Amino acid sequence: SPTVRPARNRWWRGMAATLALITLLSAGWLTFRESILYQTHGTGYGEVRALMLPDGSRVTLNANSSLRLPRFGFGAGIREVFLAGEAEFSVRHTPTHQPFVVRTPSQLSVEVLGTRFVVYARQRGSKVALQSGRVRVINDRHSLTIAPGDVVTMNPAGVLQKRERQPLAPYTAWKDQQFVFERTSLAEVAYLIEERFGVRVALADTSLTKRSISGTFEARDVEEILDMLADVSGLRVQKDADSYVLKSDE
Repeated sequence: SPTVRPARNRWWRGMAATLALITLLSAGWLTFRESILYQTHGTGYGEVRALMLPDGSRVTLNANSSLRLPRFGFGAGIREVFLAGEAEFSVRHTPTHQPFVVRTPSQLSVEVLGTRFVVYARQRGSKVALQSGRVRVINDRHSLTIAPGDVVTMNPAGVLQKRERQPLAPYTAWKDQQFVFERTSLAEVAYLIEERFGVRVALADTSLTKRSISGTFEARDVEEILDMLADVSGLRVQKDADSYVLKSDE
């Protein structure tokens, strides 16, 4: 009847508003609860930061990275941290042998007792490079135990690949604000610069993607690394608004 329908509509609108409010409050509580239970350490573009964890383990965060860990009771059981980006870990072995676990957004986990290693966990994939000790690299499909000098990569499809006895300088040089390139393609170089400094670097034409470069370069900002690349590779650097373009100097 004409008198019932508006009342019913008002009831449904009231229920929808109540549910929306409950959802909003729940999301707010979860965010508040997360900030109470966990602390997050982060770095900006171009920044490298050293941290000492409550158990005495040391972490060095690369640029554009974050590390989350519990505020309370860290080390009482499993020492668990969550990494997005890239970091070097020097894990302290405890008398009661508590495992140390690094988890990443890609569901890759690294389990150790006491050792030194680098974890890379970004959008295009994940890597673990072991400097000393022994670690286990795990995802939802596979588990690999690796030795010093081994590098494990995981692509976006979740496939793990291990390479043994690798030079580790390219994986650790960022701690000293360096880039180490070993026949690295210019496309990869451009991506690494963008990842470190948050500035887009483009190649003027596809033929440049086949060119590679080797060497160690120390740079604290994007202009410094691009100027050095231009000097050793014969390229020109053009600034376009908020990006850079590498061009052949021919």
